Amino acid sequence: MKTKIEKNFKAVDFMRKVREELSILYNTDKKRYFEEIKKAMADFKTTRQKVQS
Repeated sequence: MKTKIEKNFKAVDFMRKVREELSILYNTDKKRYFEEIKKAMADFKTTRQKVQS
């Protein structure tokens, strides 16, 4: 995932967009949805371990 800097970033709007996209994915392809969640959690844990080191 590439980081983008936006001047008018709105966290609530971003979370609504992500939640909507994940809801659509969950309703259409549950297997891929859970793969995406597992990947996101693994990436989060890796990043967190790097910060703590």
